[in-house]
This record gives sequence, structure tokens and C-alpha cells, in this order.
Amino acid sequence: PAHNVMNLLAVLVAAAALTGAAGAAPLNKVATFNITKAGRNVNYLAAVKHVAGRTGRTVVLPAGDIDVDLERRAGSASLTNDENFLWNAPVYIGNAQAFSLDLDTGSADTWVRGSSCTSSDGSCGVSGQAKFSTSDSTVTATGTSFSVSYGSGSVSGKVYLGPVELGGLTATVDFGVSTSETGFSDSDGLLGLGYSSISNIAAEGFTKSNFIDQLGLSTNEFSFYLSNYADSDSGEVTIGGVDTSKYTGSFSYISLSSETYWEASWSGGTYAVSTSTGKLDSSVKNFIVDTGTTLIYLDTTAANAINSAIGATYSSSYGAYVISCSKASTGPAVNLTIGGNVYSIPANIYVLQDGSICFSGFDRGATSIGLGILGDIFIRAYYT
Repeated sequence: PAHNVMNLLAVLVAAAALTGAAGAAPLNKVATFNITKAGRNVNYLAAVKHVAGRTGRTVVLPAGDIDVDLERRAGSASLTNDENFLWNAPVYIGNAQAFSLDLDTGSADTWVRGSSCTSSDGSCGVSGQAKFSTSDSTVTATGTSFSVSYGSGSVSGKVYLGPVELGGLTATVDFGVSTSETGFSDSDGLLGLGYSSISNIAAEGFTKSNFIDQLGLSTNEFSFYLSNYADSDSGEVTIGGVDTSKYTGSFSYISLSSETYWEASWSGGTYAVSTSTGKLDSSVKNFIVDTGTTLIYLDTTAANAINSAIGATYSSSYGAYVISCSKASTGPAVNLTIGGNVYSIPANIYVLQDGSICFSGFDRGATSIGLGILGDIFIRAYYT
């Protein structure tokens, strides 16, 4: 399985140092967050993702390596922050062809925009945007096609084998080159960090689809620091360990429920905000940590209660909860208790601004898809 026995999710409970099934399709989350941000849906790739976590931080560690030196790391890369809605990483494919890819723990396929890509919504880019040239002598065509559907779009194309570099680390990977896309206008593609069991490319019989596995590191740890846009700070992905300059405190661990998504049980988890309290697992028992999802998705009961307590109201026009932008400085913290630990999400993290309108970082939709999602709102608050 991908990432060997990466079956623990580690979560930092202290304050951050800075202010700031084979061939299974990615998770199709029902989310129609209809506002646009930089020309894309605010739930960009939300339909496919899993979980991670800045008031504290979260990191992912393999079960067999709990005693490893947490300061050890093999490589890292800065992440470009698109106004707290999306973080892209510089990735080099083939003979150093450069791309800006969404690193997605909610899916397991790597693909990039191709030079012959067509789209109806601008996903294939405009003049000047990066497109992969398959004439690159360092890559090999496999003669196989791939197709993946996400909640916010879809992609199809051809599978190639060649070098992929992230954070100064290079692996030979089976990756896709798109010939058709929808819903991906703000990234040149996607690098999936979920387990190979949910990879569509792996389902075609390819054994080198998982970037982390193919690196051959002594430990398959990786961790995320997602910056706050207001801090003019870059995010960071660290491979082979963690970056100790990005957090303080120690990690707590939550067992994963399967080697598919980064999925775990709420295990009787609760929420508390002001005088409102309740269960996180009333109708949905598990959640995933997903770097490719902007928001935190809960069951309808919990989402309604939390948003009522923070002063947000559901807008059918936007398909999301609208909140006064002033709440970013005056709103109450939302406390989520998971695995016996309390994770506090402050208002300046959960209030998302898009122009003159602000939206709550807590949304419903988990009931429909059968899983909760701790997206970037959580990861911005906790190093994961």
C-alpha cells in the first residue's frame, strides 16, 4: 500500500510558532460553494480530498517510525498562497519542465496540463501558462489513457513515465498528461498524496504512481504548513520529516481507519462555540484530512449549529454560509475535540474573504458524502 504503513495522523496541540479501493475515484464531495476566487470555485478540488492542520500544527507520520527524529527532513518546497483558498507548489517534470501543482492528500494521481489539452472553461490555460511537452526525451509514453472525476471537475489524458521533482527530491513516477480538463484553471495540475489504493493510474496496472513511495526514503513522513495570506508568508511542504521552525509543542496521534484517504474516526468528537455544543459524529462517523479542500465539512446538524453560534447564515445563492467580515476580529473561537484533544479554530482563520463578501470556513455536505473533511481551514490552524 502507498506510504507503507503510514497509519497514524499526528496533530500538534500547542500553539504555532508563527502567526500565522483499487481504482476507486477520488471522493466526490457534494459541495456547491458557488463563489469564485481567482476564477475558480472556492471548493477547488474539494470533491476529492482528505485531511491535515496554525494556532497549533499537524503532521503525518508512519506507525513504524514514531520514535524518529522529528527534525530530520529530506526536502521541502515553498507553497504559493492564493488568498487562503489554494496553495500550489513548484514541481518539475521530465527535463525540468516547471509547473505549479496542487498537492492533494485527498487523491492519489499525479497529472499535469498537456500541450494538446482542450477545455470549455479555461482549465487548459491561456497563452503563456505551462503545458507539458511530451517530446521530452526523459519521459516514456505508456500507451495507456487515464480519466479522473473530481467533485469540482474532471481530467483525462495519457499516462507517461518519467522524473518528477518536488522539494529537491526526484522520483520516477507514472503520471498523467491531460488532453481534456474542467475545473482546474488555477493550477497546472495535481500531485496526489493519498494512498495508491485510490489511484486511477495505479488501477490501470502501473506500480510507480505514488510519488512518496517512489522516493525510497527511510521514512515516508510528510508535513504541511499552510500560511495566512495576510502575513505575506509562504506555505511549506516538508518531505521526510517536519520543519521545527513552523510550530511549537508536541504531536498527538490519531489512528487512520484505512489506507485509502487520510481517514480517521471522530471517535465521539464534539464541537463547542460560545454556549453551543454538540457531537461531530451524529450522522457521519469518519473524517478525512485534505489539503485539496478549502473548508471544513461537517454533518448538517453540526454545521448549522456552529454557523448559528458564530453569526453566519446559509445562502442558497452562494451555496455557502455568509458571515460579516468584521467577525474575523470579533468572532468566537470554534473548538473541535478529536481523539481527546481540543483544536481551537480562531475567527481570523475561519472567516474567508472574497472581495467584499466573507464566508464561514465551516460548511455542510459531510452527511451527503458520508465523510467529514478537515480542509485547509484546519491545516492553517494546525501544522499537519
